[in-house]
Amino acid sequence: MKLYLTIPALAAAGLLSACDSNSTAAVSQSDGAISFIETVVGGERGNITADDLPDDATMNGYIAAATVNSDPEERVAEPASQTVYLGDATADFNFESGEISGSATNFNQYEVSSSDDVLSAEQGLALDGSLVIDGNMTTDTTDFYYAAEGVLSSEVEGQGTVFADVLLFGNGVVDTVDDTLTASGSGGGRVDLFSTENGDLGRTLLQNQILLQE
Repeated sequence: MKLYLTIPALAAAGLLSACDSNSTAAVSQSDGAISFIETVVGGERGNITADDLPDDATMNGYIAAATVNSDPEERVAEPASQTVYLGDATADFNFESGEISGSATNFNQYEVSSSDDVLSAEQGLALDGSLVIDGNMTTDTTDFYYAAEGVLSSEVEGQGTVFADVLLFGNGVVDTVDDTLTASGSGGGRVDLFSTENGDLGRTLLQNQILLQE
């Protein structure tokens, strides 16, 4: 499962551009994300083995999640618009024990749309809360599994406080970019929504990507 709008594509869409942001926090996030993405995507990627890994490493970056249609017959390869959530992520990789732990914070919502092959993005809600990241990897490979889970919330007109119970999960690989340890992965997930004004708002399926670097 792969996001139609990958993290590099979010930058190309202007999603991470400061001019599309309405808050100081989002500007800071976007400035850092653009520089980070350009470094990772434009760098020279190298393959490594488990024997090349250090005992442990702390890596930082971003996690992005996008909504998907729950009806397979209505899904399309390139949807006209997507709701995308972008958060700052950090994780500690203990390569000796195979354990991964971390968190994702500072989530912002964006509406990304495509018209005449031109992508545009509009910032929506800023979300409070954080996701706990945990995972594992076998000690004889550089592959890893991760999950990110927690509750995010925001004030929405007509809904009161909306709570989002989020679960993301996926698989990835640790390698190097310009000799810097890098972890990238993708997968699926879901979000259960509840508002103080209208109660249960239902479940939405998600796709996600994570990109981290030491």
